[in-house]
Amino acid sequence: MKAIVYKTNTGSTKRYADMLAKETGLPVYELCEAVKKLEKSSEIIYLGWLMAGSIKGYKKALKQFKPLAVCAVGIAFPTEEYKAQLKKINKIEGANLYLMQGSYDINKLRGLNKLAMKMMSSAMCKKLEAKADKTEQELKEYEIYKNGCDLVSPDNLKNIIAWYKASISR
Repeated sequence: MKAIVYKTNTGSTKRYADMLAKETGLPVYELCEAVKKLEKSSEIIYLGWLMAGSIKGYKKALKQFKPLAVCAVGIAFPTEEYKAQLKKINKIEGANLYLMQGSYDINKLRGLNKLAMKMMSSAMCKKLEAKADKTEQELKEYEIYKNGCDLVSPDNLKNIIAWYKASISR
């Protein structure tokens, strides 16, 4: 494994990349920097932010490197069903996929991303406010869309760290 490569939008993915680098001892590069510094086909761990099911930067990373693990960072709850959807949408084959919750602060977004998320947040809040019996997950979603959140935590890296340690001991 050569490095950790990431693409971030509001900083959550970079925070995870830095935490993972600290745990693994691997160097960490933003995707544009990695393209210049790493050899083509280098084995990497890739981290990208999520937007509408797309792991940003993954296609570019796949053309340039060999991702052995992919981490998707977003605000969606990390379920096995969602993980399967992301694998299919992003055409992830031959790499392990890990889901990690990041942060959501509408004020850190720019341009069309900000406009789209404002509209989505408003629609989700109205939909959930109208619902009489909300599940625990729906209550959490409502809080995220209404007030923002910061769910970045070293605990969310446990599975990828275990995978990394197992892969280097082979």
